[in-house]
Amino acid sequence: MMRVIKVKVSLKIYSLEMGFSRLAMLVDYLETKLDSRVIHVFIAAPGTLNSKYLNVNNSLIIEKDVYLNARLQQTLQSLNKKFHYTLVTVFSQQNMLLTIMQQILQSLPGSVAKSLHLNIYDGNHSDVEKRQQLFAYPEISLASLMNIEEQQLSNWLKKPEIPLVNGGKQISHLLWQRFYSTTYFWLDITMLQSTSSLASELSQDIYKLPLPANKHLSQIDKLTLCKLLNIPAKVLSNLINPGLPLLWIMDSNEMPWFKPIPALNIYRESIQHEGNIIYQTFASNLNDMPSAAQVQMLPWWVSPEIATFFPQDEMKSAGDVEIWNQLKVEATSHDAAILREDYWVFNMEASMGDLLFLLSTLPTFRAKYAGEIVINLPKIYHSLALRSPYVDAVWDIDHPIKHYEELQRAIKKNKYINIIDWQTVLAPEHMQSAICTKLSISYRETEQQLILQKTVDDQKRVEQFIQQHQLLNVKTVLLHPAIGAPNRSWPQQHWSALCNNFLDNGWRVVFIGSNHNKYKQKGMPVWDDPRIVDAIDVFSPIESTILMDHCDLLVSCDAGPVALAANSNIAICALYSNIPGQYRLPIRKGKMGWNASAINRGCQFGQCGETFINEAFRIPTRPETQQYFSGEAFAKWCPNENEYACLNEYSPAHFWQAIQDFLDSDHYIPFADRLPF
Repeated sequence: MMRVIKVKVSLKIYSLEMGFSRLAMLVDYLETKLDSRVIHVFIAAPGTLNSKYLNVNNSLIIEKDVYLNARLQQTLQSLNKKFHYTLVTVFSQQNMLLTIMQQILQSLPGSVAKSLHLNIYDGNHSDVEKRQQLFAYPEISLASLMNIEEQQLSNWLKKPEIPLVNGGKQISHLLWQRFYSTTYFWLDITMLQSTSSLASELSQDIYKLPLPANKHLSQIDKLTLCKLLNIPAKVLSNLINPGLPLLWIMDSNEMPWFKPIPALNIYRESIQHEGNIIYQTFASNLNDMPSAAQVQMLPWWVSPEIATFFPQDEMKSAGDVEIWNQLKVEATSHDAAILREDYWVFNMEASMGDLLFLLSTLPTFRAKYAGEIVINLPKIYHSLALRSPYVDAVWDIDHPIKHYEELQRAIKKNKYINIIDWQTVLAPEHMQSAICTKLSISYRETEQQLILQKTVDDQKRVEQFIQQHQLLNVKTVLLHPAIGAPNRSWPQQHWSALCNNFLDNGWRVVFIGSNHNKYKQKGMPVWDDPRIVDAIDVFSPIESTILMDHCDLLVSCDAGPVALAANSNIAICALYSNIPGQYRLPIRKGKMGWNASAINRGCQFGQCGETFINEAFRIPTRPETQQYFSGEAFAKWCPNENEYACLNEYSPAHFWQAIQDFLDSDHYIPFADRLPF
């Protein structure tokens, strides 16, 4: 058998996240970019690294998403077949190090450990604060913690396939030098004045971030850095040749769909005569934001340190540089002091469907009332809410202390509205009408509209899926067979039979839905049928609306996708139990029930939702009916001793026939006759 001779190379793995560490890693990359003896593997969020300026002969990018572990393992195993590593170097912030190490230890030969070097970076100043707290521990306590953590880390390194219990604690990231050659890059090293033995142990392995001025980098290298970071040409021009002083402002919001325009307007007014403003933000929709000659927008992953690569001609003395640095510090800290003056806070402790009903009423609200709109809601819905052009900001309802003072000001000004209560949920009218009452605005169907902003990337991802599964020019139905509230879920065996009806009649069937919900009891079934296209957990809510516009029909029970369909033109056939469909079907084209059919089911108690808070329907012999009026109790509510008979006894044959009746009616608008949304 012919022996395979592997090429000897050095392997560098960079986990690119944000700020100073990303810039330091890319500076390192430039030093070996043209070296054929070095293989570079980058882990980066989609769109944050410009691959056009990498050396394609020795560089690979692995996208940071839910498939990261599998991709990284596959890449390392593939490289291992071709190369013999003389040195493996990992560049990572603390939060990603264990993930990378696990794949290295499982995918590369054991001998690699002897040539492994770790470069560990601070992610932000919270890392500094945690470290300072550790160094403040009494020496005996700190030593005890170190010994326990060292033993856990040692055991894990022997069996890396087993998750590390309490892995990722701050102290574990200060012990890697006991196992591998390690260098630390810290934002602040003043805590090394500590007399602890750990501080002494680390003192030889610390470098300070930001980087010292990299004067050895050529102008071409500096430009390459900017291009790798996807810095817009307009901003780049100001960095290289700034006619006026630059003020670098960083917002602190970590939501990708955060809308910084209100904060940006404050800056424009307060420092409009001070020079060029560079506003750095987590917002992903930079290109959609209004710009001005004095304001340039930068994404979150760029470090302010990049400005030092292009020193301004006017600032040559040490004093001038100090002033420049102070300006940056003041501009950065000023963001934390921004206070909204005119704003409304809508408290939304509810489901996705309820949120979508609220968003549909906002065009009318905005037409009547001035001021920013802030929605206080569960974090899982933040990115969806921010896709509405009428929402200026979102707050996490589970962490009220963060915005306590602003909440109190809104309450004092009577601009805090709790949107969801039982009177709203159970009102004998469309839910958007009940929400309009809460908002003190008129309810007219012609003015109700759900508007959600979509990006080119959203469109591309869905179009690729459609082409991959050959869904063009074929009748396609989206089924949402969710397992959720018992009184609003159709039995799974019924869904299976209905699915077969569609398949037998020439329809392509796509299952949609998500297992990532606010409510733990909600989820999606697992199906093993090659005839079905599985899109469960594949798309975001926004992407789902794009998919809807490419399909003929949505079939569901009373659930979030039906409310979401208000942002599409898809035909809808929905099954309703305790709440009548005319109170929940989406309003489109100025009409409730446009291109939709509600199949209402009930029993001798009717559609019983409105009876939930009526004491007359409490059943003494059934303890669950005596519960507090909670959402969980409502999800199980059924006054019938034969629980959930309205759904359980509704056969697939009846549902199929009701769908056919709708498709044959004048209410159904064929796919070819629908205008794009």
